[in-house]
Amino acid sequence: MSKDFDFVGITARHPSFKISTIAYIEHHFGDIIADLHLLGHKETVDIVIPKAEVCRKLGVSTLIDDSLGHVENCDDFGVQGVLFGDYPWNQHENIPDSVIACPTWGEVLEYAYAKA
Repeated sequence: MSKDFDFVGITARHPSFKISTIAYIEHHFGDIIADLHLLGHKETVDIVIPKAEVCRKLGVSTLIDDSLGHVENCDDFGVQGVLFGDYPWNQHENIPDSVIACPTWGEVLEYAYAKA
């Protein structure tokens, strides 16, 4: 997939965790993440910038995230939201029609290549 798509990391981790976040990403994903943005969240920063807004500014077309809170407003920014994973914290009965649910990476792949 990294041969066909560019990946940008956008996380709600506080910017002070950049070094450990880069180490984590390199360990789990190698060098496929071209750019990394640490935004923080409402408990750790004064001004929270929505991930979808960062996507729009960077020209990112799709936000894949395991939190409905991060993808449910993607449509407002012209970004496709993909709710990833099958975790206790992201089980919701009312997922907006604009959000694509992909419980597995296989389903993310299917969606990405169907959209391309």
